[in-house]
Amino acid sequence: MSKTIKGKIILSNMIIVILAVIVFILTVFTFGFKSFYSNRVELVNSINVYWLNIEDNLYLSSIRWLNGKPIQNVKENIKLVDQEITEIEKSKFKFLDTKEFKEQFNLMKNLWKLTKTENLTPIINSIDDFILTKEFENLEDEETRQFIKLQEINYFKRLNLRELVYKNYNMIQDQQKGKYIIKAIRLFEKIDVFFNSSENYSKKVNNIIELTKKYSDIVNTLVLIVIPILFLIQILLGIIFSIQNAARISRGVEQATKKLVDFVGENLERRKEKREDDEIVKLTDSVNIILFYYQELSDIAQKLSVGDTESNLKPKSEKDVMGNAFLKIIGYLKELTTGANELIKGNYNYKVRERSEKDILAKTYNDLSISIVKLLEKTKEITRLESEMEAAAKIQNSILPRYDEKLNGYDIAHQTIAATEVGGDSYDFRSTKNGNWLSIGDVSGHGLQAGIIALIAQSSFNYGAYLFERTNLEHPEILMYDYVNKTMVLLNKVRADSDAFMTQNYLLEKNGTFYCSGAHEIGLLYKKNLNEVHELKELAGNVPFMGILSEIDPSTSCYEFKMEKDDILLLYTDGVIESKDEKGEQFDVKGLKKAFFKNINKPVWEIKKAIIEEVTQYCKNGDLAKYNNSFADDITLIILKRV
Repeated sequence: MSKTIKGKIILSNMIIVILAVIVFILTVFTFGFKSFYSNRVELVNSINVYWLNIEDNLYLSSIRWLNGKPIQNVKENIKLVDQEITEIEKSKFKFLDTKEFKEQFNLMKNLWKLTKTENLTPIINSIDDFILTKEFENLEDEETRQFIKLQEINYFKRLNLRELVYKNYNMIQDQQKGKYIIKAIRLFEKIDVFFNSSENYSKKVNNIIELTKKYSDIVNTLVLIVIPILFLIQILLGIIFSIQNAARISRGVEQATKKLVDFVGENLERRKEKREDDEIVKLTDSVNIILFYYQELSDIAQKLSVGDTESNLKPKSEKDVMGNAFLKIIGYLKELTTGANELIKGNYNYKVRERSEKDILAKTYNDLSISIVKLLEKTKEITRLESEMEAAAKIQNSILPRYDEKLNGYDIAHQTIAATEVGGDSYDFRSTKNGNWLSIGDVSGHGLQAGIIALIAQSSFNYGAYLFERTNLEHPEILMYDYVNKTMVLLNKVRADSDAFMTQNYLLEKNGTFYCSGAHEIGLLYKKNLNEVHELKELAGNVPFMGILSEIDPSTSCYEFKMEKDDILLLYTDGVIESKDEKGEQFDVKGLKKAFFKNINKPVWEIKKAIIEEVTQYCKNGDLAKYNNSFADDITLIILKRV
């Protein structure tokens, strides 16, 4: 914040405020210091007064009636001395006491405790215990006693005990009166001892009084000197900071004015007129010049924003940075516009001159020209490939069985849905003299390559069925698997150097008995008489997949099953059972089995339709949403009912 003029002014004002607070605190502290020592002087003076009262009243007690008013005054003044000493000790500002004061005060306090313990307390106790009775009246002569009785004079208030005792000292031998005289004499001796020692205490009290007065005078002097100095310092700092702030503002304004004049150029200066020396006025003049020119440039910028590159802008001078920059921008935009028009005309080889390494627009334009050329080439290639894919899909669909084709002794429904234009699933069926042939398989992957391999497998199957119709060989289904496998290994692996493979089942039906070979997905067989769906797990086989090894033994995968009237067989590819919902869970064999059984009483075409609808609904928010309304893999269904 302090790097800006505003920040520096705020900082200097904050310093002045802080100094004012410090001066205020020091002033309060100084006056508090003064008040503290004034209070100390007052307390010590009070102690001295109370001490003198103790001495005076104790003296009166020794010559008058001991239990009268003077002894009560002694007791009260002792309490007052204790209170003043306690107040000095418990002061919150005790830490302000000097070492010398503390030493003198401790000496005075200890001497007071000693005097009170050794002298005053025993005297008071003796006075409290010393009860004057009528025996002391007997020390007076008979005439005085009678006078006291007749006049009812308060004898004890007028009694000078010390004088009476010493006047009748000769009666000390008297058994009754002598004990009172001795007791009184001993009390007077204690009082005399007190008066002899009280001089030391008075000196200590006077020392404390002088010491506190000295410090109080010092503090008063400091108050008179320090406070004006602090206020003077604050005033001087305020003046200094004000001068500095004014200099900062003035210097900044002068620099800004000079830069503005340099920026607009000499030819833009207004006509000569009387000038003020005020920096703010100079700055205002320069800002007005800038605003006038800014309006002119704003009009040009407004035209550029709507695509109008026609302008009569002429820079005012060599220093007119903005004018020259706008002129270059206009020329630059015109050059880019020319390039864009060339692109529209189809001249993709037109280049815009790059003005620097950071000329992003020109580089982008030139890169765009190159990208358009490449994109056109790719578009041609994509169009060609799409045409080829469409042709391949038409070829593939054309060799698949038609929906109206029949199979002897059976109602049949079938459908394949490719994940891409060309699918990798393969299926076919045909009736021959040897029986009914069925095939179903799935090439690894999908797309054009998988479609070609599926086409090879289907062609080989049809040719094999044609050959085996003219021979009477045992287990033609085994020979079919071996024949098609060798064909695929030769064409796909050896010649095309491809790693693709294929799962495949071949089924030959004779009089309701199915002879199977190969390895594919398990089948589902509905037995009408049991009203149950059985899993034909043997169709999964244990023979190597097609297209991997040339020499295999398909006989290891041989399997037979029989269909009675109204039994229904369901064959499918893995795309059906591996379809996933939004949770990533597969439709699975259980889901397919459930959908199959639920629609078992419908015609085969409706069963097929219902299963496809259920699979579609299952993966609606899963695979279909993920793959742009396409299945993740090709799906194929064949449904066969014996009639």
